[in-house]
Amino acid sequence: MERLTQFAFRCDRWTAEELGDRGLEVLAPCLDTSSLQHLKISMETYDSDDDLAISNVGKLITPPHRQNLSTLILRDVGLHLADLKSFVNILQVSCTWKMDHVFLLSGTWAEVLDTLRGSSRTWIGLSEPRGAEIDEISIADFWRIFDRDERPAISEAELYILKLREENPLKGLVY
Repeated sequence: MERLTQFAFRCDRWTAEELGDRGLEVLAPCLDTSSLQHLKISMETYDSDDDLAISNVGKLITPPHRQNLSTLILRDVGLHLADLKSFVNILQVSCTWKMDHVFLLSGTWAEVLDTLRGSSRTWIGLSEPRGAEIDEISIADFWRIFDRDERPAISEAELYILKLREENPLKGLVY
């Protein structure tokens, strides 16, 4: 696996009991290489509202040898703010991210947007985040901030990350 450059893992329709408490850690030995450039992890659960069925990807993205990762696609997984910050800090190349239905396990999404905005080496597609303050905002605010269906096909959150919008759209919301 020393020269592995791409790795995709997709697990459809599992439950927390089936995966156990080790989560995605079982994949770590496969990914123990500095040559990895493209990583995709997709975990769709039977019950997407079941917080217990969220697998934490932190240990897969934070090893120091992830500095050459240029594509990271996360779907239906959990992530701690501290792990996201660690990953952004070790990046040495431009990294394209796509985060769909990611559940924030700690921190706030406002902090996530600030962290990604602070990284000059990151482009991100962010859709339907879950957890933290997202659970408290109105449906109208959620779609205003994260929807990409109307032109331009980029959300307010993504505009903020790209420094094309001055204010963090999640700050100042009343819950």
